[in-house]
Amino acid sequence: MNVLAVIITPPVYSASGAVSAATMLSHAIARRIPLDLAIMAEEDTTETVGDLTIRRFKCRNTLGVFKQFAPKQLRTSLWTTDLAEYLHAARPDLVHLHNPVPPLELWNIAKTCVRLGIPYVITSHGFVELFDYKKSFNIGKLKSLALDYFVNAPFSATLRNAAAFFLLSPPEQPMLEEYLGKKPRSYCIPNGFDPFYQDRTPPRVLEEVALRFGLDRTAPILLFMGNHTYNKGIDTLLSSLKYTRSHFTVVIGGRIRSPEEHQALLRQCALDPTEHRYVFTDFLDKDHARALYQLADCFLFPSRADTFPLVILEAMISGLPVISTRVGGIPHQIDETCGILIEPDAPDQLALAIDRMLESEPRRKSMGAKGLQKVLTSFNWDTSAELAINAYQEVVARWRKEPAR
Repeated sequence: MNVLAVIITPPVYSASGAVSAATMLSHAIARRIPLDLAIMAEEDTTETVGDLTIRRFKCRNTLGVFKQFAPKQLRTSLWTTDLAEYLHAARPDLVHLHNPVPPLELWNIAKTCVRLGIPYVITSHGFVELFDYKKSFNIGKLKSLALDYFVNAPFSATLRNAAAFFLLSPPEQPMLEEYLGKKPRSYCIPNGFDPFYQDRTPPRVLEEVALRFGLDRTAPILLFMGNHTYNKGIDTLLSSLKYTRSHFTVVIGGRIRSPEEHQALLRQCALDPTEHRYVFTDFLDKDHARALYQLADCFLFPSRADTFPLVILEAMISGLPVISTRVGGIPHQIDETCGILIEPDAPDQLALAIDRMLESEPRRKSMGAKGLQKVLTSFNWDTSAELAINAYQEVVARWRKEPAR
């Protein structure tokens, strides 16, 4: 059995959690069965890392020179590659799709599989966000009319033709059934943790990172990591600051999308840009991200819509307690022993949770230790790889027994 894993992603989001998770799972599977990985990227390249051959396909935008004048959501929807043409030559026994954006290219590849008679499975990265993408990304009625064609229609078509679904957590099953209007064939195959974040950062590097961002290590440090999109709830985090009683610094990690969006966010939350209570890092490499996890006392992730955030596992494997929201698969990651869950869009609840978390250092350490143990026992790439391979075999065997399409 030959499998082709395909990561759908705009080139500007090539460092997302979904891309990282799909790559790590592909490495684990390729150590066991023949599997190649194809990724939408900035340039055409091919490399072999261990047992995994990674083929990158250069993206182009169908808007061409006019893309700079189009809204961001439209530009993101119109990236495409030659991946569909590659499928004609590769003819794998099975295609494994990861990540649903851009949806038009997702459907382009799925449609090619249908035409070639190749079954495909799809992992649920980003499903929760796209099930109600207008709410997830705060899209107005006028813009949503156009995006229905570019987002919902191709996403829906891809899901309706899938041979099976690889869900990251059990709570996604009823959401998927509601979206499709039927009970699909599915398997629960969670993300694993990145062992990179287990390694300890040298004290000298911790000091350098603390100095770089002006962090006072005598006060608690709270950390957010992620994309600065509306669904991540950074505005909720910043708005919570006026309700808290505690003294701390909050570090907001991740690339700043644009200076204009950044300033608008601060104005929306009525924050002084010169205040030292919060720090925006902008882009971080993995070494600096790991150092910040190890400098922090608690991880904050007040998301409005998320499927199974990899950053939460990164925080937990770093020994941090987590404050997050009851959305998507997050309650499957976090329970009362290792964190606090609140409702989304609730800065007052977030402030209360922060104050409660900072009241007791022993409690924080106990939660962090239990979270670490939960990740080690429940979220392992080797286990996920074995589950995926078993599912591959079932899907291909069933596909070959069914009447010709």
